[in-house]
Amino acid sequence: MQPLTAGITKATTGIDGIVWNILGQTYVPKALSENQFSWHATFPPGTFVPPHIHPTQDEFIYMFEGRMDAVIDVLEQRAPDGFADADAVASHAEREAIVRGYASMAGFTREQVNARR
Repeated sequence: MQPLTAGITKATTGIDGIVWNILGQTYVPKALSENQFSWHATFPPGTFVPPHIHPTQDEFIYMFEGRMDAVIDVLEQRAPDGFADADAVASHAEREAIVRGYASMAGFTREQVNARR
């Protein structure tokens, strides 16, 4: 296992001075070990992250300011003006089927991913 480096990584500094600029966003790696990888990301207004999945990782997002929109196409199509309750637009079972469809396109199932843990 790779040990974490002792100390504090300053807000504007990344591991080994690394900074990535991807699609107009800035990613600064903060910590890396066998069990985790964390970074600080800056998303200027109007930028986006394309639809994607992480078959072997959990993703946690902590927002310090601003707004983030996550889109499931069917919800946006059925309620283009927004909604207060996703269940009123598409049932949990239907949303689950959509997620399984994404996983199938990516070539794995949720069960396969969970078995790797």
